[in-house]
Amino acid sequence: MPEFHIYPREGTYLLWMDYSKLNCTEEELEEWFLKRAKVSVYMGSVFQEEGKGCIRVNIASPRTLLEQAYGQMARVYVELKK
Repeated sequence: MPEFHIYPREGTYLLWMDYSKLNCTEEELEEWFLKRAKVSVYMGSVFQEEGKGCIRVNIASPRTLLEQAYGQMARVYVELKK
């Protein structure tokens, strides 16, 4: 999913992803995550102005759960590029 830019982590279990290259609104992306990929994330706007254009993902989960979420996202990723 090359349009997502992942920022280097700063020693935490939170992953910040920039989605500005996707050319979609936050609402469209949030709907895609929840309804199509079936993955829950925090949209950056929840974290004020600094978070806009990003997604925050909590990666403090078992590896199998993270792999499952990634797989679900990867399977429907092509829909975002239309």
